[in-house]
Amino acid sequence: KGAVMYGAMNWCKYTQAQRGMFGNSFKYLDYREFNELDGIKTTPTWVINGKWNENVQSFESLASLTGCKL
Repeated sequence: KGAVMYGAMNWCKYTQAQRGMFGNSFKYLDYREFNELDGIKTTPTWVINGKWNENVQSFESLASLTGCKL
């Protein structure tokens, strides 16, 4: 659905927690390091339909933002 998660996997416990929520399915996400997009100040940041959503997102929140069903 075009969602991109920007984070800092090596040192950010919140990015690591978000990855952990997805378990083995994390490989299907479009994950990029935060320095690939200027302006990222909080990790993780999800960019969905041009809107920035900062911090760890619940599955319910991501489903609502992307239109995907749980």
